[in-house]
Amino acid sequence: MLSRILQIYPKTRLQSITALVLTVFVGLVAGCSSSSSKTSSIPTGPTIGHQGRWLTDQAGQVMLLHGVNLVMKSPPYYPSYFGFNASYAQWLSKNGLDLVRLGVLASGEMPTQGKLDQNYINQIVSTVNLLARYHIYTLLDWHQDDYGTYFQGDGMPNWMTITNGAPNKQYAFPLDYTFNPALQQAFQSFWSNEKVPGGSGLQDYYVEMLEAVAAKVAGNPWVLGYEVMNEPWPGTSYVQCTFGNGCPALEQSELEPFYTKATHAIRSVDKSHMIFLEPFVLYNFGGAPTHLQIPSGVSNVGLAFHQYALNPQNAQQVFTYAISWAKQTGGALLNTEWSNSTSITGQAGMTSIQVQENYENQNFMPFTYWVMNPCAIACSSNKFATMFYNLALPPTGTNINQSVDSSLVEPDPVAISGTPVSTYYLNGAFSFTWSVSKPNQLGTFQANAQSVFAIPQSVYPNGYKVSVTQGGRVVSPSNSSQLVIEQQPGAKSIGITVTSN
Repeated sequence: MLSRILQIYPKTRLQSITALVLTVFVGLVAGCSSSSSKTSSIPTGPTIGHQGRWLTDQAGQVMLLHGVNLVMKSPPYYPSYFGFNASYAQWLSKNGLDLVRLGVLASGEMPTQGKLDQNYINQIVSTVNLLARYHIYTLLDWHQDDYGTYFQGDGMPNWMTITNGAPNKQYAFPLDYTFNPALQQAFQSFWSNEKVPGGSGLQDYYVEMLEAVAAKVAGNPWVLGYEVMNEPWPGTSYVQCTFGNGCPALEQSELEPFYTKATHAIRSVDKSHMIFLEPFVLYNFGGAPTHLQIPSGVSNVGLAFHQYALNPQNAQQVFTYAISWAKQTGGALLNTEWSNSTSITGQAGMTSIQVQENYENQNFMPFTYWVMNPCAIACSSNKFATMFYNLALPPTGTNINQSVDSSLVEPDPVAISGTPVSTYYLNGAFSFTWSVSKPNQLGTFQANAQSVFAIPQSVYPNGYKVSVTQGGRVVSPSNSSQLVIEQQPGAKSIGITVTSN
């Protein structure tokens, strides 16, 4: 088993928004390569699926992936143009971050009606392959904010914007969502799949873009999957989505038909990688649940949600609603955006990245932090949330946001042979406990099963010591960047504590 773990998670893995403005009731935050590579250079790795809410590998181990967003909101909309290269991938891998949510912009992929930009697609694939070489998973995220470029946002190109004459009363992002009739109508036209003059329906072009990228990366084991649309807005009838029971009727009439079309398009070219559906963006503040249903006949589906609540109670409610959704549907969970979103308002109890991340860890939520890179709309004015200040410079020294770095770079569970029970981390003191039961009550792991933790050297520059409190033993070398714990005979649960030397 050890050889298998080390093959899947070799040492090279560790060696080698956002602006917050108030909207109706609570506010709205939206998240805001290198040279081409050959598929033959992609290393082997475990394709990830799920058991209930938990992401899992082929052996059924729980994969608590932690990573960052990489979304370029300005032309030409791909990372290598702005400086993202192997040094950044190596930095992420060395510091235990194993997932990148990579933005795909419709304005880059299909800038002209009906014409896919193959160079753009190849650039996106090149970044996916680069990350794979450093054993970093990619979640491909079709990103939009303020619908698209027509509203000085990002995402949809102008030709995909059908406002039907509604007045374009532009406000600063994200106030457009609630106060601009033209933007609301643009979303309504999308949900209605209105035809572009002389062409097909808006959704038909959109799913063509999904399918085109999925076809290029379907064989890459380091692709986690696809997030169909970032932060969808419910068109002209949004108020009902902000409180109480949410807006199940709108989800059923707008989101679900679109997600059915999108998931079937992806599955036509990629039978295995995960597909993540987002609820309406107003879910992300904890005021109301989502009632999204997984499209019939489509497997390996999860909920991608964001956590931008304005107070501790609603922050936990975001996770509670998500976990409830997973129990009801059997779908997986992934928090694809969160950050120090309340630093601007100074809400009590929500004023640090560490506090925000504690919600992620205590709920055992795989996540991608917003954001790795400076970007347009909701990023450039909020450098507190950016991991790096300038991708054109090396990921060293003053180019690193130390407050973000010190919060995100910490010991992380990588692959757990069992189900997580408890965790704690503060100032180098890390503890983690798990039962040997497989997720979804699918039996138990047997003696000699191994669990792997990433232990970044930057957190323990003088090394670390491990105490196994029950049920297991350390089988990795002292001070290894990969801590491996082997299950002992008769164990029902295992607990470890890691502290600095």
